Amino acid sequence: MNSELDDTDTRFTIPWQLDSAMQSEPPEDRFNKPWSRLDKGSKMNRISQFVKLQKTEHGLNDDEEKRLKIMLTQLCDNGTLNKSGDVSYDMDTKRIETIKHLIYSENDKTYSFRKVPKKAKTTPSKSKSNIERHFNRSLK
Repeated sequence: MNSELDDTDTRFTIPWQLDSAMQSEPPEDRFNKPWSRLDKGSKMNRISQFVKLQKTEHGLNDDEEKRLKIMLTQLCDNGTLNKSGDVSYDMDTKRIETIKHLIYSENDKTYSFRKVPKKAKTTPSKSKSNIERHFNRSLK
């Protein structure tokens, strides 16, 4: 029995095989998915790109840029920006177009995020059993 391992042994994973497997997917394909299908690292990357775009678009200074990035990172971490309806993401340009409920104040150059209250779930009315129908008829 041969105790040495060769590269063709599939029972063990060798670090250079992992590295080549990870690089088999082109980096541009990483962002070519709907927002809800992106992994957390890809979302953070796109959020960072969005913040840089907002900085140039609105003329933000470094401190305002940092506050926006922290706010959006926290919103992504707590799951607020996970749905496709929360973030308008263009797969062709691989950019975040808009973030729903993100409000920019021109006066003081600050961003705020308006939390939308969750809709109260209404329970559907239960169908009446035959016994309840019988009692309702007898009361009339």
